[in-house]
Amino acid sequence: MSFLSNLTFARLAHTFCRISSFEQRRCGELVMVKGWIQNIRKMKKNLFLDINDGSSSKCLQVVTERSDSMKPAVGDSVEVLGEVSQAPQGNAEIKATTLNILCKCDIKDGYPFTPRQVHPPEYVREYLHLRPKVDKFAAVLRVRHWATKYINDYFIDRDFLHIHTPVLTSNDCEGAGEVFLVRPDNEQLLKSMAKEGTSPDEAYFDRKVYLSVSGQLALEAATQGMGNVYTFMPAFRAENSKSPLHISEFQMLEAELAFISDIVDLTTFIEDLLKTVTTQVLNKCAMDADVCKATNAEKDVDLKTLLEKKWIILTYDDAIEILKRHKDDLKQELKYEEGLSKEHELFLVKHLNSPVFVTQWPKSMKPFYMKISEIDSTKVDAIDLLMPQVGELVGGSLREANYDRIVSCIPPALQWYADLRKFGYVPTGGFDILMEESQLYLIASKQKELGYEFQRLVTNYRKDPSSRKTPEYLRAKLEQLEQLWTTFNINNTELEPHAGTYSQHPYFEKQYFAKVSAEYIKVKRNIQQLLHNLEASSPSGSAVSTEAKDDVQHFKTPNAPLEEMDSPTPDKQRIKYLIRRQGVIIQSIVHLINGIDSIEVGQPRQFYEVKLSILHRFWDDARGLHQDICESADDVTALGYTPSTYLNTA
Repeated sequence: MSFLSNLTFARLAHTFCRISSFEQRRCGELVMVKGWIQNIRKMKKNLFLDINDGSSSKCLQVVTERSDSMKPAVGDSVEVLGEVSQAPQGNAEIKATTLNILCKCDIKDGYPFTPRQVHPPEYVREYLHLRPKVDKFAAVLRVRHWATKYINDYFIDRDFLHIHTPVLTSNDCEGAGEVFLVRPDNEQLLKSMAKEGTSPDEAYFDRKVYLSVSGQLALEAATQGMGNVYTFMPAFRAENSKSPLHISEFQMLEAELAFISDIVDLTTFIEDLLKTVTTQVLNKCAMDADVCKATNAEKDVDLKTLLEKKWIILTYDDAIEILKRHKDDLKQELKYEEGLSKEHELFLVKHLNSPVFVTQWPKSMKPFYMKISEIDSTKVDAIDLLMPQVGELVGGSLREANYDRIVSCIPPALQWYADLRKFGYVPTGGFDILMEESQLYLIASKQKELGYEFQRLVTNYRKDPSSRKTPEYLRAKLEQLEQLWTTFNINNTELEPHAGTYSQHPYFEKQYFAKVSAEYIKVKRNIQQLLHNLEASSPSGSAVSTEAKDDVQHFKTPNAPLEEMDSPTPDKQRIKYLIRRQGVIIQSIVHLINGIDSIEVGQPRQFYEVKLSILHRFWDDARGLHQDICESADDVTALGYTPSTYLNTA
């Protein structure tokens, strides 16, 4: 580099441009970018590098001359100095004058992520320190970043104050006992600090102390002196569940509104908050949302309509009456005193075609701090917001202002909470939202979207005339089919562990995976057979490619040789169809069993009942098909059926 180039490089080194704001740069402007190489395309004289710096899902193309002395590779961290220019496709790019490799990434030396390959989530979780390099995980973090920003903006614009509530606390808020006990991991220290008559658990703090399950009580105290407040803090709950709704650590948004005495005012505030923030996030993070597939692909749920319409408010008793009228459509028994199950919540949302606020809950179902209703003393002014595919997303209530009522139902340690009612108390109401609540909703929506994309591919293939179906066309279709199937299959591994909790979700209830799997096998076999015929009859010879001979017999091997392409009789065609169908069913059985084996014990009873019901249904079909196949031909093995596989599955 010349002296001038060195000087320019040094000046820009600390003022480099982030790719997320690159569109603001003008052609001809000298800029520096720093990031990681995602892809390389080699031409005769130039290299085309796709650089990503983590600020966006978008990559920036860098054009640089090929050099024997510097050979960049995928994964390398680099800094680039060059001029902004316009690529032939119209996108902005950089024509590099200087390219420095900051650190090589030797993929062969233990780097776990293969370039341009989608890795299953359970594999990615084995390398937590490298997860931010994975596109999907990075996109999720960026979406959460902007969601956090817009949530804070919403409250600040409305004059709320952000309060840091304690993480260590001596109360468990709702008294449910689902807390993590905090104590030093040093027995000698505890013995030296213990006082007579105290347990080791109380030695350090002179009382039992826990990780906070909620900052609500602290927020209520702050409200009495500061007005409207909110907090966005981690919370911890020790629950025996692997459901995404009950994880041990999560981020929780909690807000407390002062001088509020009408439950409708609280629902109006929550609705406006969610609509405003969701719209802002989707507008800002369109590309990241696409990477996460955070769009709603359900035919009966339109996100745009959901954000535009007024959400429904109904009482708990009204909700129960609706469910009673449709009890024949419900699998889970409805009991008034036991509240609403996930199935009941999702049915209400679907039946009413809207998010639903359920109010006026029986007092026996809710915590002590919720206000007794002025309409019915057996009810409290509580709300649950039910959303499509998620169920309960928000919980909240007006707070009880009567000192005597509070004192009658709290432990002595919370006397301070009751005392708030004695010193200039004002009515308050509040709510909480868990950021993790919507994860399954997004994944399931993504699966439906992939399913529709798969169906479009299949429909277009079937509509295309035979004249278009050349070997090149068929190979391209096979590649598209495999890419969709790989992603679909990986996503299914994320959803399977939650089949018990969400058994009523259409994805599980309608066996969406099994249906798409059957269609995938059928279409892939059709394309492969057609490709086999075309290549076998081509003038270039009788050699047939390995890809063309692949057959999807999941009950045998993923890629078994295709049987001889003779002219089958109608009976033989029927038997082969039955064999293919049996393959799909046995694959589904094996997949279901593997999914159960990989899940830790302690799932709810309903989880196992659903799995057992699906397993019985699959097995009844497999048993009937096995008998039908064996009775239809003397030698079924010649047709590609292996009875021993059926027996092993049994």
